[in-house]
Amino acid sequence: MSYITKEELEDYVGKFPENEELVQHYCDAATEAIQNYLGYDPESSEYTAERYGDDGKLFELAAFPLIELISVEVNGNAVDTGIFRVRDKNYLEYNLGKGVFYSDSVYKVTYRAGHETVPQKIKDTALRLATLMWESAGGNLAVSSTSFADNGGRTFNNFKADRFLEEISCYKLPLNGGF
Repeated sequence: MSYITKEELEDYVGKFPENEELVQHYCDAATEAIQNYLGYDPESSEYTAERYGDDGKLFELAAFPLIELISVEVNGNAVDTGIFRVRDKNYLEYNLGKGVFYSDSVYKVTYRAGHETVPQKIKDTALRLATLMWESAGGNLAVSSTSFADNGGRTFNNFKADRFLEEISCYKLPLNGGF
């Protein structure tokens, strides 16, 4: 589900077109762009990670912040979730760092992560991206023109989504464990 609505986008842009499907498309495309940039869906979702350990002390999760550690299994056997804690936003480790995720064991971790309420900064960025997509559909967003008698001049401006996405970099999934 998109955390910005077509009604919010219409209010933000100040336009109310008849093609509601197209407006929803811009909302969906903007939230997808944010998910790709962040490396996870910022809305609260349930995830399951299943893989072999690597003989290290950390087990990487695909999203953060961790809301709930639902279950952990090692080689199909349930393990008490209370023996784990979160480190560096998206890694599990054994409490007190006293444990290893062994390479000959399969770990299945089910958890809920993301934001119960998506931060306003992320929502604002989604609205800006959706507006950029909407306005660029007409082909005039990046063009400003000036006429001088018989010859006209045309200037092209560069409108990239990156400048909006950089504003939410603090929510981005850390790389290399944030070490």
